[in-house]
Amino acid sequence: MKNIYSLFTKMLFLSLFMALPLIFFGQENAKGNDTQKTTNFSPYWFLQADFGPSWAHAEVAKTTFFPDFGSFNVNGNLAFGRQLKSWLSIYGNFTRGFADGQLSKQDNTYAYIGRNLRFASDYLGGDANVGLNLSDLLFGVKDRVWYVGFHAGLGQYQWKSKLNDDNSGQLLVSHGYS
Repeated sequence: MKNIYSLFTKMLFLSLFMALPLIFFGQENAKGNDTQKTTNFSPYWFLQADFGPSWAHAEVAKTTFFPDFGSFNVNGNLAFGRQLKSWLSIYGNFTRGFADGQLSKQDNTYAYIGRNLRFASDYLGGDANVGLNLSDLLFGVKDRVWYVGFHAGLGQYQWKSKLNDDNSGQLLVSHGYS
């Protein structure tokens, strides 16, 4: 095993030594081509979406502190907006998602009256936001890999959930369902 590490170290030093001349040539400036790089901004419309897994962190879960990774579901978000300035945007979100979990009396001492419980819920929501790119606002417009910003807005989410006894199939609690 020691020979493998020694061979790896020799190969690493050799590759760094071979790449050294390229570093110097990559830093050379072309003479007579000293133009300033500028960034222009034009307002634009945008559409963004995300889709991913959801795990419940609720009382009816196999774990009491961490999300219950054994109960997997999905959620998604769709946003539409306008970038007005390089540092200012307005947009709206539409969100749809699902969460579920189960708790058996063997998994956890918190089990409700010795029952095996299962819950299912879904949510639907929307909000309107204003976003600020603080990097461009405070330090000028530049091409950046990372930026610092924040957003604020108003929104509304509607939840529906059901809690069932797994043994009898009896509905114990229902919120939002008619």
